[in-house]
Amino acid sequence: MTRLLADAMEFAKDAQLECTRVAAQHGWAKEIPLPDVSTKEKAQRYIGLDPAKMERQKKQFVDTVVPKWIEQARKNKRFITQPM
Repeated sequence: MTRLLADAMEFAKDAQLECTRVAAQHGWAKEIPLPDVSTKEKAQRYIGLDPAKMERQKKQFVDTVVPKWIEQARKNKRFITQPM
């Protein structure tokens, strides 16, 4: 997970640098305004996601679907660990 995040941050840095180069080639000398994506929630909102709605959907999934999976696994004698 850490490697994935590090790779993503490197790609973002490279993209920002390339944007700066392109802007400079077209005469833009000021700082390029960037959105505030300093937190997960801000980033999700910026790309059009609704974190509160996603959290409700996750809770509904965990409360309805996961118990069925656990029940089926127990019935098939394939349930090894305790549910979270």
